[in-house]
Amino acid sequence: MTRTYKYRIYPNDEQAQQLARFFGCVRKMYNLCLDWWTEAYQLWKDDGTPFGKTPDYGVFSAMEEYFYLAECDKVALQQARRHFEKAIKDYLKSKKGQRDGRRLGFPQHKKRGKCRDAYTTYNNSDCIRVIDDRYITLPKLGSVKIKLHRPFEGHIKSVCVSRTGSGQHYVSLTVDAPEEQPLVSRVANAANPKVVGLDMSLQSLVVSSEPSDDAIPKRVRLYRKDEKRLARLQRSVSRKEFKSKNRDKARKRLAREHERIAAKRRENAIQTALHYVRKYDVVVIEDLDMQSMSRSLRLGKSVLDIAFGEFRQWLEWEAKKYDCYVCVADK
Repeated sequence: MTRTYKYRIYPNDEQAQQLARFFGCVRKMYNLCLDWWTEAYQLWKDDGTPFGKTPDYGVFSAMEEYFYLAECDKVALQQARRHFEKAIKDYLKSKKGQRDGRRLGFPQHKKRGKCRDAYTTYNNSDCIRVIDDRYITLPKLGSVKIKLHRPFEGHIKSVCVSRTGSGQHYVSLTVDAPEEQPLVSRVANAANPKVVGLDMSLQSLVVSSEPSDDAIPKRVRLYRKDEKRLARLQRSVSRKEFKSKNRDKARKRLAREHERIAAKRRENAIQTALHYVRKYDVVVIEDLDMQSMSRSLRLGKSVLDIAFGEFRQWLEWEAKKYDCYVCVADK
């Protein structure tokens, strides 16, 4: 099985600038593929010119105006092309009604500051490895300091390097890990399992069928609580001169506040999920459509702020570790 581990890295100034160039090159590669596909589609509509295969990164890097693409990791550029092809494929499937989920629109250009700064590369010839639990080697970057807060087992297959809005850098390692056994065995409780039912609540995330569970601490609607502080930080960004250092500092303060709220929301979802999978053998929840609820009620912001969908994901994930069965009841 494959597992993913996320760690924070601390590149030096030179490595941080090089990572910024890599993010820009990956965005450019995606946009070039999009422009090529749009032009090829228009030619096909005009005179029936057959579609060709999306050009490889070498075609664009050989052009004089895109010479800087050769400085980037070629595997990352190749992955950007694959991401574009998947986006086009999903769009066409969605347009024909062959894809589950919401309908997708046509892929848009990636813009700096608006799209996620990230790129993916593979561990070819053991070019990615962790050294002494302190450094990780990345292609065309060398050794970068890493905070290995938990160990991992298995061979590294790929790595995704990302940067948050506040300037923090992370790596997500995908490894070939051995199949894990549950931490506890509940076979003895199969004849008489402990069952609990959970329902969504705007006040406390979930309401349990067991009154004793309502005493656990919950932090919900964190965006609502910090909305005034976020508005103040946003006004501070708007007042600063465009493309100035002060505006960049204010923007990072705002990004850190958003990340703090998201981290608290995620931690609350994890701790709440752990409470139920450790205590009960079977957890029953309702299959809710959160997007429809946010649109149909006048509590759209509050419905999305409690992140019940994220709680359900963590509940199903943690249940595998503790041999707990999650039953999703139909609406």
